[in-house]
Parts: sequence; C-alpha cells; structure tokens
Amino acid sequence: MVNYPLIKILEKFVMEKKIKCWGISCWKLFEEVFSKKFYINIFELKDFVNKVYPNNHFSLLQVPLGFWNLVEFKKRSYFDNHSKVFVNLYQACEILKIKLLFNSPFNGGAALKKNQLFTNMQGP
Repeated sequence: MVNYPLIKILEKFVMEKKIKCWGISCWKLFEEVFSKKFYINIFELKDFVNKVYPNNHFSLLQVPLGFWNLVEFKKRSYFDNHSKVFVNLYQACEILKIKLLFNSPFNGGAALKKNQLFTNMQGP
C-alpha cells in the first residue's frame, strides 16, 4: 500500500477519538469543472481515498458555496462512474454521504450589498 501521511494522520486522530471525521476545503478545485487543469471530480476523489484507506472517515467538503452562487453550483456537472449519470455537487455529496459545508454564505457580505441573497436563493 502506498503511504499517504496526511490521510494516515487524520485516520489516527479518528481512532484516538480526537476527531469524528475529516475532509477537505478548497476554493477552486471543484469549481473548474470544464478545465481539467485544476479540476477534481468528487467521485474520483472519494474512490481514491476508498482505495488507499478502505475504512476511511472522509466525509466533509467545504467549498466557496453560498446563497450568492448556489444557482451556478447547481449547473455544474460531475460524472458518477458507478451510476453513469451526471449530477451537481450537492447531489454528488448526497450520493457519497459527504457533508457539504458553505464557507461563503454571503460572499463576504457582497451578496447582502447587492441584494443577491434573496434573488439567488434557491434550494439544491
């Protein structure tokens, strides 16, 4: 087995009951869907982690998601190799049982200034 120190450390913290689960946070990697240069498919990431550490506790994803850009995130597609369908990030996380955290709910306050909050506020 290939050694991935960070995953090993995080899984050790889970076993020691210091944390319950772990995840990743990023600004761009899940946004650049059509640019393979910086794009990560959440299904491929979860498959990789499952392959390296089959009994892992990877279950969180934090992205620059908020009410100001929810419509755009709903448009982006991720291909699920298992079910052979395209889904948006919210649906992908639901399928993979990954909690999706909003780390920019109001775009640093800019959405409040532009009154975007209520015009773009549509559920997943």
